Order: sequence, then structure tokens, then C-alpha cells
Amino acid sequence: MDHLALLIGEAVTQENVLLRPVLMTGSRETTPFATALYQRIKSQMKSGQLVNNATDARYSLSGSYQLLKNQMDLVITLTDKMGKSILTRAWRLGP
Repeated sequence: MDHLALLIGEAVTQENVLLRPVLMTGSRETTPFATALYQRIKSQMKSGQLVNNATDARYSLSGSYQLLKNQMDLVITLTDKMGKSILTRAWRLGP
């Protein structure tokens, strides 16, 4: 998970980003996995890169994941205030 957070942190170079926990596809619940990934991504972002509320944000970083039999698909998307996708990355994680 640390390596994944590092890849996400390196991919996002914009400032004033509101980081949102990834959600399981079809759910609005923040799972323990989502909380752990959120904390790790947050630790990989540069100082001052993240904001704490939507009012100050120019971008929003969010994502979703889906559990499969022996793997997980994870997609993160960086969008601007108008909802335009700036960056999308996807990973298939498994054994």
C-alpha cells in the first residue's frame, strides 16, 4: 500500500487538492482500507499541496475500488472544480 500511495503522490503535482477517501464501488462507506490508503497518500503529498475543505480546493482527488476474487481494481481521478478529469490512474492489485 505504501508503494501505491507513493505512485499516487508522484502522479499528482497540482496544488490546492482536496483529498477524498477512495470508496468501494457502489458504497458511500469509508472502509478501514480506504482510511489507511487516505493516510498513506496524504503522507506522500508535498507540504501545502492539500487543502482541508472544498471551498479552498482547485482540484479533488477521489477514487473507487472493487474487490474481485483474488485481486482488487483501484481507480483514482483528479478533477478540477468544473468536474473535468485532469488525471486518471488505474491499478489491478493482487497476489
